[in-house]
Amino acid sequence: MEADVRLSVERLTVGYHGKAVLSEICFSVHKGELFTLVGPNGSGKTTLLKALAGLTQPISGTILLDSKPITSYLSYERASKIGYVAQASSIHWPFTVYELVSQGRFPSRGWFGNERQEDRIAVEEALEITDLSGYRERLVTELSGGELQRVLIARSLAQKPELLILDEPISHLDIRYQITTMELLQKLISQGLSAVISLHDLNLASLYASTMSLVAKGCIVKHGTVQEVLRPEILQEAYTIDVEVTPHPEHPNLPMIYYHRQR
Repeated sequence: MEADVRLSVERLTVGYHGKAVLSEICFSVHKGELFTLVGPNGSGKTTLLKALAGLTQPISGTILLDSKPITSYLSYERASKIGYVAQASSIHWPFTVYELVSQGRFPSRGWFGNERQEDRIAVEEALEITDLSGYRERLVTELSGGELQRVLIARSLAQKPELLILDEPISHLDIRYQITTMELLQKLISQGLSAVISLHDLNLASLYASTMSLVAKGCIVKHGTVQEVLRPEILQEAYTIDVEVTPHPEHPNLPMIYYHRQR
């Protein structure tokens, strides 16, 4: 296996109660790569991400994290390597922002361990990097959906993970924080972090993804660069909608997608 491969998926089949949702999935995620999953609603992206995070058991196939089967890691070991943020998460207990973000340190210090200097530094860095330093005493139950999403991302960053897995991380954010979040991910990727994320916005995916897989009809329809995946004939087949793909006005090598009438 290549030395820079962070995550490797080999002939993976995932689903629920023995019924496959996605079958024969194969790909690798390298260090310093933003791997993006796109595809229609209900195509299985969330199911796949949960399996990659070690939260659900695959029906068959293998997931390797740093060349080791993900099943070989103890739960706290896996949590120290993978930061996972679910789609549309909600928090009902009135933690402060600082308290919730500090929970990201539990895998390294334990649930009841005393907060150490390194823990405080990690939490402060996560708050700063997500533009939440001024929110530390706010109750998370009083935050908007977009603000809470940023807090949950900060909590995962406080873990100091090697791999981030984010399910629709910008779905509740306004356009400013959509861009801010994607630029944050791009910055983290440039520093060696790896990330697997799902996105519905194909144009943002085009601008920021290193590698992309289009998931539809129970499998990966196309895998490759954004130029290889975001092609009109491929998108029309996956989404059953007519689209036009044109060059980005400022980045001519990147495709931009415009939607037309439903078939």
